[in-house]
Amino acid sequence: MKKEAAENAKKEEQEKLEQENQSFWNKLTDSDDLNDNLTELCDYLNKNIGATGVYISKLEPKMKEIEEDADENAHIDTEAPEVLKFKHANKDHCELMVGAVLHPNQGISHQLFAGAGEDEEAPADDDEEEGAAKVKNTDILSTYPHKYVSHVVRQKDIHFWRVPRLGSFMAIPLIYKSCLSEAALDEAIVDWGEVSKKVEAQDAKKAEFEEEQA
Repeated sequence: MKKEAAENAKKEEQEKLEQENQSFWNKLTDSDDLNDNLTELCDYLNKNIGATGVYISKLEPKMKEIEEDADENAHIDTEAPEVLKFKHANKDHCELMVGAVLHPNQGISHQLFAGAGEDEEAPADDDEEEGAAKVKNTDILSTYPHKYVSHVVRQKDIHFWRVPRLGSFMAIPLIYKSCLSEAALDEAIVDWGEVSKKVEAQDAKKAEFEEEQA
């Protein structure tokens, strides 16, 4: 009886997880802005890969203290290196991670943006027959930039937010298309100006036509 009850409980837990996963993917399909789903992505990964913590940061300018009468961009320290500011985390890591800042001299995640996360192409095998067809490497760990440490307590460069614990660590760059940028905003303003001029010209022609028909 105990074994059967344990199996039923495990089955129910798996079904619940599958429903939650399907709900997550449905939300992504209907999402107007994927930025709104990044916290849910952290929870999704946390549940499905067994990670202790999953968090997402953004590379952005360092902030600095300003005076009350300073201009709108005075808080941006353009001379300092960019920092990683954590914006999203799975539920039990939100309080610790959201709002935290990782500086370039802390940890290894910043190395991703310096190109250090890319794996070099493996050297050719000396015993490989000349003219033999090369097999394309599709292993994501070999083809996608990342930083991976199998034993964090053995890596002196790892940054710990709390007391060091046994485990592994992986960081990957999360890259996706977005129109949320200063360049896109500037282009939108230019487009709006051009559209406004065309609308004015169209209204003028319409008014002229209506006068001729009167």
